[in-house]
Amino acid sequence: MKTVFTDETLRRRLGELLGPDAAERCAAVRNGLAAKLRQASKILVYGAGRNGRSIAGALRAAGLKPSGFLDDTPSKQGTEVDGLPIGSSVQGAQCYGPGTLVVVSMFSPGHSYRATRRRLSELGFDAVMSVFEIAACLPDDLLPFYYFDRPQRVLASREGFHRLFDCLIDRRSKEELLGHLAFRLYLDVDALPQPVGMDYGYLSGWLPDDVVFVDGGAFDGDSVQAFLRLSGERFGQVIAFEPDELNFRKLRAYRESLPTPLRSRVEVCNAGLWSESTRLRFDATGTLGSALSNGDGEEVAVVSLDDYIDRTSPLFVKFDVEGAERNALLGAQTLLRRGNVALAVAVYHQPDDLWSLAALLQEINPSYEFGLRSHMDDGTDLMLYAVPRPLQISESRRLN
Repeated sequence: MKTVFTDETLRRRLGELLGPDAAERCAAVRNGLAAKLRQASKILVYGAGRNGRSIAGALRAAGLKPSGFLDDTPSKQGTEVDGLPIGSSVQGAQCYGPGTLVVVSMFSPGHSYRATRRRLSELGFDAVMSVFEIAACLPDDLLPFYYFDRPQRVLASREGFHRLFDCLIDRRSKEELLGHLAFRLYLDVDALPQPVGMDYGYLSGWLPDDVVFVDGGAFDGDSVQAFLRLSGERFGQVIAFEPDELNFRKLRAYRESLPTPLRSRVEVCNAGLWSESTRLRFDATGTLGSALSNGDGEEVAVVSLDDYIDRTSPLFVKFDVEGAERNALLGAQTLLRRGNVALAVAVYHQPDDLWSLAALLQEINPSYEFGLRSHMDDGTDLMLYAVPRPLQISESRRLN
C-alpha cells in the first residue's frame, strides 16, 4: 500500500531538504561524484549531439580526455566528432573494459535517464553518470544547465520554495516539489516524480465549454492534440503560436489534417510570445529545443498576448517557450488580471522559474492558486498550473 503523507509531514520534509546542514550534504554528494569521475579508467560520452560535445570539451578542459562517443544513431556510427570516434553502445560494451565510466549527455522531453542507465547496466557498464552529475562535477563549464545549478543558488531561494509550497493546493503537487528539490540538491534521480504523460488532466473539470486555448510554443501540434483530447472538442477556439519556421510547417500540416469543423476553430501563428510585440533573434533547430537567442540566429516575430487577444472569453494559456516564460507572462498581464485565465507554465528552463514564476503570477493576480505536474522524465516538461479562484468549480481537488 502506498504511504499517504500528511501536509505537515510534507512540510517537515521540505524543511529537512533545505535545512541548515543542506550545504554540507550537497557538498558530500558532489565530492563523491568527483571521486567517481577521477577513478574512471576510461570515459565515454553517450550521445554525440550538442550536449555530448559540450561535455567532452569540459572533460578535456579538466584534463579528463574522453575515449570516445557512444551513439545508437546508425548514421553517426563509424564516424568522428571533434577527433573522437563514435560507436554504438553495444560496440562500446565489447571494446571497453571494467572501470569505464559512461556519461549520458541526453536531456530532452521523451528521454529517460533512468531507462538509459538501466539499459547500459544490462550491457555491462557498471559506472554511469547523468548529464546533471557531470555538470555538478564541472560547474564552471557546464552550469547552469536548464533548471539545474549550483546548490547554493537553490538554498538561497529557501523562502521562495516555502512560499510556493504554501500556494500548492493539492498533495500531489507538494510531493512533486519535494521530489524536484531532492534531485536539484542531492541528485537523487529516483526521487523525481513519475511523469503523467502528455496531457493537461490537472485542469480536467475546470475549463468551460467556450474556453479559448492559447498554445505558446506549439511545436508540431502535439499540445493542441492533447488539448483536444482534454476538452472533448468542446471549446471556443485554439490559437497556436510557433516561431520556428520548420516546426510551424508541421503545425500547419497538423491543422490541415483536422476535420473541417475542428480546423475552422484552430488558428496558427508563425510567431513567438514575449513581453512586447517586436522582432528578436531566434535559434531555429526544427526541434523542441528551438529558442530565442542572443546570437546570430534569424529574426522572428514575437507578440505580446495583451496586444494580440482582445476577446473576453475564458482562456487556457500554455507557455512552454524555452526560457522566455517570464517575458511571455509580462506580456499578458492585462489578460491575467481578468480572473478567467488558467495557465500551464513550463518551469524547467531556468533555475529560479520553479518558485519565481509563481511569485510573479501572484503579484499580477493574487487570486491564482497553483499545482505542479511532471509530464516527462528527467525533470523535463515540469508545468506550473495556475487557476484563479473565480474559475475554480471543485474545491475537492484540494484533498487530492
